[in-house]
Formats: sequence, C-alpha cells, structure tokens
Amino acid sequence: MIAFTQEIEFTYTNIEGIEQAYDKDTPYTVGAVVRIGSFTYKSLSDNNKDNYPLNNLNKFWMVWKESNAYALLDPYSNTVTSWVGDGIVEFPRDTKTALAMGNFDTDSVKVAYLDELGVVIEEEEYLFGNYLTVEDVYSYAYGEFLDSTYQTLFINFKRIGTTIRVTLLGDGEPTSCGFMFSGEYTDFGCTQKPIEITDTDPTKDRSSSASFLSVVDNIDVEYLYSKAKQMINKNVLFVIDETDEIFDNLIILGTLDSVKKTHTNSSKVTMSWDLKNKIKEY
Repeated sequence: MIAFTQEIEFTYTNIEGIEQAYDKDTPYTVGAVVRIGSFTYKSLSDNNKDNYPLNNLNKFWMVWKESNAYALLDPYSNTVTSWVGDGIVEFPRDTKTALAMGNFDTDSVKVAYLDELGVVIEEEEYLFGNYLTVEDVYSYAYGEFLDSTYQTLFINFKRIGTTIRVTLLGDGEPTSCGFMFSGEYTDFGCTQKPIEITDTDPTKDRSSSASFLSVVDNIDVEYLYSKAKQMINKNVLFVIDETDEIFDNLIILGTLDSVKKTHTNSSKVTMSWDLKNKIKEY
C-alpha cells in the first residue's frame, strides 16, 4: 500500500475563473468572490473586512459555488474542474514520484516532462485502454484496475525534468477532471482485509469514512509511523493493494483522521488507518 499527500501547486493552467484566496485584511465590496479550499463565497456587504466567510454565512457572506480551478485538487467527488477544449496544468516536479487522476472526461491524457527553460524533454500519451479504476470514499463502486467503473490514471514519474505538464485532450469539446493528486509516495506495507466503508444519513450533509490495516516490517515501523502521523488531517491518496480480493489496486481519497500501531510480533507490526471526509466544505 502506498500513500501520499496532495503536493500540487499550479505554475500554469488554462483553467478559467481562478479566484483569489480569502484575505482577512482586505475590505471586500458587495459581490466580491473569494475562495476557501475548493469553494467560493460572495460578499454581502461593502467594507467586508476580517469576517471569515465560514463563520459569517448569510450575514457577511453567502456560499457561491465550487471553485472550478481548485476542484480537481481536492478529494471530494462532487467537485469537478471543467474546460472547453484541452485542459492544461503545470506544476513543479520537485520530489514528486507519482500522479493519480480520475473521473475525467477525455479519451487521451498527455504527461510531459519539461526542463528549466520550459522545453519538453519527453512526453507520454495515455489512451483509453490505459485507464484504471478509481474508488473515492463516496462512490463505493469497488472494482479492479482493469475494470472501467471510473476513468483513472496512475503513473510513476520518470526521474527527469523540473516541471510536469498534464494535458487532457479535448479536441475542441468540453473536458473535465474530478481529481488530480501528485506527491512523493511512501510504501506502508501490505494492505490487510477487510476494508470497511461507512456512510452517514444521506438526508444530511453526507460524510463517510474508510478503515483498513497494513502490515510493515518491525525494523521500519518507527520511520513509517512517523511519516504517517505527519499526514493526519491532510488530504491523502491511498493505493490499496495485495488484499487478494476485489479491493486490490484501488485508489481511495480522503482526509486521514488517525493512524495507530495495533499489533506487534517479532518481525511485523500492524498499522490501522482511518479516513473521514464530508461531501461539502461549508
């Protein structure tokens, strides 16, 4: 099982409508739109300063809509970034080792490695036959990577370039992407079954959770446990594997709630993982 946090920060994108993040020191006017996380909020008054939107809904601010630009960077299944034609994003290569993206509407994805001058060193194109299966903690549509429940791409980066460019080819037609995660992954051993998914009352703000176990070598546990604790309360992408059942090779997105060492013997340690999230941030 591997896991990594979201480390993408755009250096270029052709996404329309990139909203400014909320700034408590800015006096906003009526109708001004700001972004917090993946959602935007509209000001209800002039000289609207130091009134944090999430604490002042329907007084100084109203929920506007999801942020088109940042929707693909969160783990929520109800937020999608859309383009007309090709969708392009660029971000630093840095120490990132993998890219995962899914729930997208395109027949082709190109991943290019650029040098310091922006020149393409190498480019690979991934066609429909390369699509894998995705599972986020809301859709519950488990399937194997070669099954086409949802369109998903997971690749390991080559050790070249300083910038990654991802292009969703639209051929003039609308394209979209539900999530795009990239970071430096850590191998947390073999996933153990069962994998448990729970859901709250769907008539309310829906939330869900996922729980699973992994087994690591005793000699590595302190290092891995330290790495895992650094991911708590962050958005994390897991690739679940080696369970010998239908959960094999699945991507799960969520916010890591807790991680614990639950069982130890002379050579192995079991770690328990709990993810949680809500469909909406507001």
